[in-house]
Order: sequence, then structure tokens, then C-alpha cells
Amino acid sequence: MKGINTGLGSWYRANNADDNTNGHSWCNYPYNDNDPIFAPCLSAMGGATTGDVWKENIAKYCGLEARVTDPRTGKSMLLYIGDAFEDKYCEGPGWIDIMIGPFKQLHGDPNGDKNNDINDVQWELTGKKNGRYSAPKA
Repeated sequence: MKGINTGLGSWYRANNADDNTNGHSWCNYPYNDNDPIFAPCLSAMGGATTGDVWKENIAKYCGLEARVTDPRTGKSMLLYIGDAFEDKYCEGPGWIDIMIGPFKQLHGDPNGDKNNDINDVQWELTGKKNGRYSAPKA
């Protein structure tokens, strides 16, 4: 995940059966549609969803800050790793899923169209970590 990552930037909602979400993130806290978070591919963050390895992974990755840019709109914002993107939907290490609130700010409202993505989204970790989006003790 070092350097500038490029891939597809899709969007998701925090608590929606169509998005396989239940209002509770991989990072072990509740979240909502307006949280400034995104989800890299699960495999890029170790791949675990339970147990001690998962606890180590969420402690390492959750809350890391990244500058995310939509090259089409030129808009950029700081987002935080707050979830994990299921590998069955990730086709490359640079692919990310962006919470719907910040996605709308970067790209516009997709109006429910799951094919309305950010092509060639760019994101780069800043080296900072935000405690608000870090994982609590699991």
C-alpha cells in the first residue's frame, strides 16, 4: 500500500443488505454513511476476519489516513481506513470501496447505480493515523 495506489473506487452504504453491510465495520466499531472512511481490499490488510490475526490487522490498518483523489473531477479528500473490501469484489490491490457520503463529495451522487464508480481512483497513505477511526480493543 506504499506510494500512490490506483484502481477502481466503488461506493457502499454502512447498513444495507445490498452492500452486505450491517452498520458495523471490519475495524470493530459502528459506522454510518457519512463517516470519512474507505475500505481497501481485505487481502491487502492480511485477509483475516476473526481471531488474533484479525486483531493484529485491525490494530495496524484501521484509522490510517489516505489522500483519495478522483482524477475526473480533480477533487481530493482525506479518508481513513475504516473497513475492508471483500476480495471477491476486488480485482486489484489498488481497488477501494468508499463510504457513500465521501464518495458523493468526490464524484457526485451515483443515484444507486453500482456501475457509477471512480475509474483510476488514486490514493496514498499519508503516514498519519486518526484515533477516531482506529480499531478499539477487539
